[in-house]
Amino acid sequence: MKILPYLQKQIKSPNKVGFFISAVIHLGVLAFIFVTFKSTQLKQNGENRVTMSLASINTSAVQKKHSTTAPKPKPKPKPKPKPKPKKTKPIEEKQPTPQEEITEVPDTKDDEKEDTSNTTSEGAQAESMAYNEGVSDEFLAKIQTAISKKNKYPRIARIRGLEGEVLVEFILNMDGKLEGLKIIQSTAGQILNDSALKAVVAASKDFPLPKQRVRIKIPIAYTLRS
Repeated sequence: MKILPYLQKQIKSPNKVGFFISAVIHLGVLAFIFVTFKSTQLKQNGENRVTMSLASINTSAVQKKHSTTAPKPKPKPKPKPKPKPKKTKPIEEKQPTPQEEITEVPDTKDDEKEDTSNTTSEGAQAESMAYNEGVSDEFLAKIQTAISKKNKYPRIARIRGLEGEVLVEFILNMDGKLEGLKIIQSTAGQILNDSALKAVVAASKDFPLPKQRVRIKIPIAYTLRS
């Protein structure tokens, strides 16, 4: 209340009034600046506090999570598949091929030709020879006797009642060998024909030796006695 009369006294002087107004304005501006500066500081401090508290919360939460969650077991390494053994084919040893022994075959064509020519010539000579030429009846009788001794009547021919006569021909050499034995004519059948040829061959060892090569023709008779 004492201030008002003091102000009234001061207002009466204009210089003092202007100074007072300017001072009030300056004080107001300073006060505004101070208030705004404080508010900004408070805001900054609050943000720092909030961020720090959030960081501490996050770290604690992470620590709790790490502490609560048990460590996961490491997966066991899968066993590597064993390599399959490669099947190796056995190497076949090539066996040496046996070499064929080449045997030289003597050329017998010429010899065969000579033999055939000789036989043909001899055959021609035999055909040209007359039967029983140069031999006596006694010579022929000895041949006939030798054949009769070796000639056996076949049993099957006896059973069947086979009879007949077989006329044979052969060449008798001076050494007693036979050539060109064959049947000229027969009425006895195959069984008696074979028997006659066998008898001549068997009896040839007992034939008399001629002085020259002769062509013999002789009959062999087969008869069954009653």
